[in-house]
Amino acid sequence: MNIKYTRYDLKRKRKDNVIFFIILIMILILSFLIGSIFFKLFIKNSSIIKTQGKVTETKVNDKNINNKGETPKQSIISNNSFIYVAIQGGMFGNETGVEKTRSQLSSYGNPFVISDDKYKRVFLGIYTEDAAKVIINTLNTNKVSNSTMKFEIKVNNLCDMEISEILNGYIQVLGKLSEKNVKAIQTQDFKNWCKSLEAVDQESPNIKILNELKDKVGKLPNELSNDKTAENYMFIYSILQKMK
Repeated sequence: MNIKYTRYDLKRKRKDNVIFFIILIMILILSFLIGSIFFKLFIKNSSIIKTQGKVTETKVNDKNINNKGETPKQSIISNNSFIYVAIQGGMFGNETGVEKTRSQLSSYGNPFVISDDKYKRVFLGIYTEDAAKVIINTLNTNKVSNSTMKFEIKVNNLCDMEISEILNGYIQVLGKLSEKNVKAIQTQDFKNWCKSLEAVDQESPNIKILNELKDKVGKLPNELSNDKTAENYMFIYSILQKMK
């Protein structure tokens, strides 16, 4: 009776086992490293998102206070200010000068007149600081006499911020309306945006000005024609005077 034996290559088997264990260990090490890196990155990004969310969503009247006694939003707001520039064509004590200057400025926009004691100031318009530079450069190039009156609104709270933002939008609307060949402009989007603004503390120092501004915007016709530009500039001028 012949008995067959199966021959095992013990050396090869041992070698295969060593390679297997080495590969397994390498896989475990790589998995650990990749997992650690991913975990750190994920946690870091999550922290940034949460922190930003808290700052963005914090209301001015919240009780979340930093080490300076301010809420995060108050701290950001208190560092801001807005500058508006009224471009003036001249100041006169007689109607002849007023009408002559108004006629001259009409080529560049929709001028308006403000009575100042015994004199009348003729303005071309009210602009943000950057926009004013462009207009002034155009006037100077065409040798049109002009000067400026600057208004600065220092933003100390949410109420001041909303006043400035509404003024920015209002000035953009009137600036567009002052362009050549623009007969009217739709205001519904501007009015809806104004209504959607966050409610502010009714004890804010400038709350009456904010309410007056919101009320005026709310009553604007849905289609504002360019013949109404001057009276709306006069209103903005009065608001800026009150904010001084």
